[in-house]
Amino acid sequence: MLRCELYDRRRKLDIADEEAMGASDWEYVVPYQPDLGAALDALRRQVFASGEYVKPSFYGDVFHLPEPSSVDDLAEQEQYWEFMGTSGTHSIIDVLNVVPADFTGEEFGTIRPLSDAECAELFGATQPSRADYTPLAGSERLHEYVGGRGTGRAVVLWAHGTPAEIAFWGYSGD
Repeated sequence: MLRCELYDRRRKLDIADEEAMGASDWEYVVPYQPDLGAALDALRRQVFASGEYVKPSFYGDVFHLPEPSSVDDLAEQEQYWEFMGTSGTHSIIDVLNVVPADFTGEEFGTIRPLSDAECAELFGATQPSRADYTPLAGSERLHEYVGGRGTGRAVVLWAHGTPAEIAFWGYSGD
């Protein structure tokens, strides 16, 4: 089972009033694995299983959709595409792919790892530790590195010279 810590600043929406306005920011820290795409996929599945995301039913009769039965339904079944493209889940579920740190194309729906230069600028080290990350968790400074809505960033967190965790953060939803 994948362990996930959620630094949750994304609940800018008032679920009690059933009205979501604007994008939400989110952060997660998971155990390290060498394949960043596999880590993203496992995290998306864990968040879906936990139910900690905005579902189509949150919007009442706006979308007229059944609840998805899997995280894959949201990306692969055409009936959910309008929901995902206009409102989204306000979680990591909204990003589907990892792109290289030097990627310059369309970022919507992607996670881009920090470059070494960005790590040094943000954390003061090219191999930041959890201790380097924790003071920035939930901060505007950390989120300044996110390109825009529907995108996110990632960084490997190191412990004793070894990769230990991966932090993901970004914005999505509307």
